[in-house]
Amino acid sequence: MSSTVTDLVGVSGRDFTPHPRRDRWLGALLGLIGVLTILTISTVPLVPREQAVFGIFAAIIFTVANRFEGRAATLFLVALSLS
Repeated sequence: MSSTVTDLVGVSGRDFTPHPRRDRWLGALLGLIGVLTILTISTVPLVPREQAVFGIFAAIIFTVANRFEGRAATLFLVALSLS
């Protein structure tokens, strides 16, 4: 193993090598999901119970998405916050 690859592998053994193509696709996918969330939820009035359910699901999605690093995940979280 070269020193560059060794430096990019963390203590947990996870590979932190950049993957530009995967990051672009992930960013596009997360952005599309965020835009669809905004378009479908922000235009529909919800009763208090539905708002609570939406809030719980949004918190779960936020927690999962927050585990990803990079600009794509940040943009998705911003889009989710706007909804």
